[in-house]
Amino acid sequence: MAVEANLSGISEYRDVDRRVARMEGAFEHLAKKEDLEKLCADLTWRLFIGMGIYMGLIVGILIAYIEWRLV
Repeated sequence: MAVEANLSGISEYRDVDRRVARMEGAFEHLAKKEDLEKLCADLTWRLFIGMGIYMGLIVGILIAYIEWRLV
């Protein structure tokens, strides 16, 4: 199961790479509105996940600093 999940993740990255290549001009005739929408959705979720991770790090460091100053 883990192998299947890993392979599906790889194919998703390849799909994103193909969409980016189409929009960069490598395959201009293949760029479609659907590609733009899918790429936007992919990048939006990655942005939210990244922002969540950074926010967690900032809050964790802030809490550790406050506890260190109080002790």
